[in-house]
Amino acid sequence: MMRVRSVKDDKWALGAGRYKLMIDAPTAAPKLFEFRADKHERTNLAKKKPEVVDKMLEQLGELQAIDRTSPF
Repeated sequence: MMRVRSVKDDKWALGAGRYKLMIDAPTAAPKLFEFRADKHERTNLAKKKPEVVDKMLEQLGELQAIDRTSPF
């Protein structure tokens, strides 16, 4: 299951499977957390799991494109 949320302006979060990807701005490095193992989001796994980050960034980009082109 995937959940995407625009928190505010350029802040985005995408939850998919066991991971949550967070982006604070278009130029900021993404943060990756594991839902069950890190409920308080203290350990950023982005550098350890670049393949997960890349896949989730692609999914987020697709969802953002749909959001911008679909009226409701």
